[in-house]
Amino acid sequence: MSAPRPPLFVLGAPRSGTSLVYKVLALHPDAGWINNYHRRLPALWPLAALNRATRHTRSRRRAVWFGPSGDSAYRYAAARGLAERLYPQPVEGEPVFAWSDLPERWTGGPVPRRTGRLAGMLRHTARAGGGTVLVSKRIAHNRRVPLLDAVVPGARFLVVTRDGRAVTESLLRVDWWPETELWWWRPGARPADWVASGREERVAAAEHWVAETGAIAAGLAGIPRSRVLHISYEALVAAPRPILAEIAAFAGLDPGAAVWQADLAGLDFPNKNTAWSDAGAGSKRAALAVLTPRLTELGYLP
Repeated sequence: MSAPRPPLFVLGAPRSGTSLVYKVLALHPDAGWINNYHRRLPALWPLAALNRATRHTRSRRRAVWFGPSGDSAYRYAAARGLAERLYPQPVEGEPVFAWSDLPERWTGGPVPRRTGRLAGMLRHTARAGGGTVLVSKRIAHNRRVPLLDAVVPGARFLVVTRDGRAVTESLLRVDWWPETELWWWRPGARPADWVASGREERVAAAEHWVAETGAIAAGLAGIPRSRVLHISYEALVAAPRPILAEIAAFAGLDPGAAVWQADLAGLDFPNKNTAWSDAGAGSKRAALAVLTPRLTELGYLP
């Protein structure tokens, strides 16, 4: 087996398609990832060895990770039986990063000793799972880029961007949105606090997208361009094969790996952007006012 390469951190505002990209990359035979067992026992990176079993049950893996129709990467809230919940799958491994004393934000200064061992933990995780490139997806990474760059030499960063209007509508429809911390407003605040202050909830969702995309841009400002790749959700679902090949090559994974290409053939990539009408409710007009500068900057508006 080849020596592990620097990991790939997938960045993006919540509901931007990062889960889809993460799981599709985890299908690659040379990709390592944090599984649901390692998440529960974050100090035990050898649990990543369970990832190897998924390569021998590919039909089962497709159904568990992407649903019976192969078109839904976001299945966390779906009703699932015990057998499905026990099957190894790529997850947001926040407990692993928390165990490594990795703060959500870092402004310089000494790096905790355990944080300094993160690079080694990620290498061990990739190797235990039979991979050479550890792929990690965690929304908190959006505010960790400078620290990740400092403690994980050569790390690569993939940024997935999606139209903020679609993201705004999608946030309002997921069950975890009410528990989302509005970190850009005040510590510990939730959408209910925002509404209680007399503001529109849709505007909070719009502000969240703006804040998360802004945090990514700020964090990447000091990273060499050769270690950053930007893609859009819209381009991915319009032409998944070439976009995924570009991502794989960037990460150091073989884009033409036959088994990966065969698995991709069994997946669908529907465009799930929600229609947006500027002539809608007043909250939409207010949200659009928040979104417009960033939408223009990212090329979604003329």
